[in-house]
Parts: sequence; C-alpha cells; structure tokens
Amino acid sequence: MSTKEKLASLNDVKVTPFPVPEWEEAGKGLHLRSLKGKEWTSVLLKIVECEKQSRGLDANIWICLYCLSEPDGTRVFSDDDFPILAEKNGATLSWIASNASVFAGLKGDSEAKKSSKKNPG
Repeated sequence: MSTKEKLASLNDVKVTPFPVPEWEEAGKGLHLRSLKGKEWTSVLLKIVECEKQSRGLDANIWICLYCLSEPDGTRVFSDDDFPILAEKNGATLSWIASNASVFAGLKGDSEAKKSSKKNPG
C-alpha cells in the first residue's frame, strides 16, 4: 500500500470525553471532536461571517454544532440544528466553544485560558 493510500484510509479525527453538567443526563455522554479540513474551513467562514454581523454568540453555536460529538466521533448536531442550540444557555455555549476551539485547533490554548478556565454558567 502506498503512502498516499495509507493516509487516505487513516481516520485522524480525534475525540475526547467532554461532559456538560448543565445539560443533565444528556450532557454526560458528550465528546469533543477535532475537525476535518473541509469542516475547519466551513466553521472559520461561519465565524468570520458572524463577526462581520456582530453576532458573536452565533459563532459559538457554530463551533458547538461542529465539535460536539458522540463517542465514535460523529457529530451530535447538523448545520440544520442551529435553532436547537440557539435556545441553550449562552454562558454554557461559550464555555463549550472555548474548549472546543482549542481542541479543534481553531485557537491556541493561551487564548482559551484568557476566556475561561471553567464553566461560568
């Protein structure tokens, strides 16, 4: 098998447990997942668009939509589920997005530490 074939068949998406206590029983089984290249680009474009329109919390929602996962790394939410998360606690979404951003490589660890070390919600 060539190097290209080996890389093509490799699943390098990383997953880590990330319970969200504010979401009670449903939040216990959540995980964070890293992003695939095309997902990373999509999330960054959505963040830039939200910032242009002064909708910072919406950027957090997009990060959560893409990074919250099942244990096997599949997304919990699709893009169409934006309204579901838009109804959740903003402080909780901000805490999740801050941690997910670091895990997914969207921002560095030092930036996240400035944002929040623990969930303010």
